Amino acid sequence: MKTIFDLCKRLDNPIRRELLRRVYTSHDGGANVTLAQDNCGLGMSGTSQYLRQLEELGLIRRQRSGRYVNYLADWSMASPEIQVVAEGIYARFKAGKDIESLAPVFHTMMNPFRARVLNWLLNGGSGEKDVICERFDKRRETVARDLKPAIDDGLLDMTDDDESSGEYLLLKPTDPLALKILEFSV
Repeated sequence: MKTIFDLCKRLDNPIRRELLRRVYTSHDGGANVTLAQDNCGLGMSGTSQYLRQLEELGLIRRQRSGRYVNYLADWSMASPEIQVVAEGIYARFKAGKDIESLAPVFHTMMNPFRARVLNWLLNGGSGEKDVICERFDKRRETVARDLKPAIDDGLLDMTDDDESSGEYLLLKPTDPLALKILEFSV
């Protein structure tokens, strides 16, 4: 079964987010590859591949209609965590909003180590460098390298960024869906 990490890895891509939006907002009950592909910058093959990846996550489902294949908004076969996120994404799209504000969360949380550290901090764990190194059995250099994208994405900050000291601070998202994604990344 696909995990929240798989979801974040797939939705870190803006074209996949756009394809998902097109399926979730289609008025006629589904989007075929041609409709999904329109002005997306991908050929038919690439669009089909991206839609299959969204289907594998359980975010959409495929339905054959004659010689056409339509993709429908249906996350009923997804893991419970992905279902919750899909419902939130669907609600945003239906309200005419986008999910681009979640892009930094998708980017950061697609890495299981970063996700576990952020979840640890969210649940009150210490952000001291030495504690994180010991807790996750990683070297300082590895921790610094692997957590840098979370700092760049605005989800972490440092009290001091020298090699020997400092503490990682979680910049808790105000977006409820972003927060839910962090909570699921255990």
